[in-house]
Amino acid sequence: MKKGKEGNRNLKRFSRDDKDVSSVLGVVLLISIVVVITSVIAAFVFGAVTGNKQSPCAELVVKDAVAGNRNITIVHYGGDGICVYSAGFGNIEIKYNGLVCNLSLNATLNGLPLPLDMNFNLGDELEVNLTYGATGDPTRNLTAGDSICIVYTPADCILQRVTVV
Repeated sequence: MKKGKEGNRNLKRFSRDDKDVSSVLGVVLLISIVVVITSVIAAFVFGAVTGNKQSPCAELVVKDAVAGNRNITIVHYGGDGICVYSAGFGNIEIKYNGLVCNLSLNATLNGLPLPLDMNFNLGDELEVNLTYGATGDPTRNLTAGDSICIVYTPADCILQRVTVV
């Protein structure tokens, strides 16, 4: 160990270096805190954290929506598959003049009764008796001006809207 003036100088230089390091660490910590807070705020603003479900991107076409018919056919022409039923809950609602049509009793998929867990994929055809499913009246026909909406319920958005001609 060195004694005297040279030893004191080394000790002073070490303490000065220590102060510089602590100020640099403080600045780095403040910047990292600002970055974390900014990223959390940006995630909320851009909807990454809110948990909103997005609607599927699917091309649906409604056929036979003409006055005098009772049944319509919904054809899946492209895009994402849609889970119509999942664990007994409907992910799609078909509304006839604002009334929800009961799909489980009044619809067929490709000519067969709806299964419990059903996916509506490319090329599938869903046939629905709208008037009976929504109003309970088996003799009622579609009339010009009636509204038909296909709603994806998890995201609460309309996939297709048609007016009867």
